[in-house]
Amino acid sequence: MSNESLEVQLARLDERNKMILMNMENSQRDAKEAREHLKEAFESIRSIDSRLERLEGSFATTQPTINEFRAVKHKILGAGILGRWVWVALTGILGLLYTMREHVIAFVTK
Repeated sequence: MSNESLEVQLARLDERNKMILMNMENSQRDAKEAREHLKEAFESIRSIDSRLERLEGSFATTQPTINEFRAVKHKILGAGILGRWVWVALTGILGLLYTMREHVIAFVTK
């Protein structure tokens, strides 16, 4: 044992107990703050999850529209190519007729 008086030893024990209680209170406060941060993170994840589900639903409903758009786009491209060839053919025929106009007039008037 030490040569300290009983009152000094009790005062030291009291201080140690106070320090232990303060550390426990700080730990509890830190744990509570950590739980609150986790709760906020989980709520954020839930929000993102629900937004993602809505977005997936939106894509599912717009998929036919996208497919229709693609089909129309291909039809338009095909029509454009066909139109270009029709113009080329008509221009060639008209050019040929213009070049051979005298022969065509002679053939028609006989």
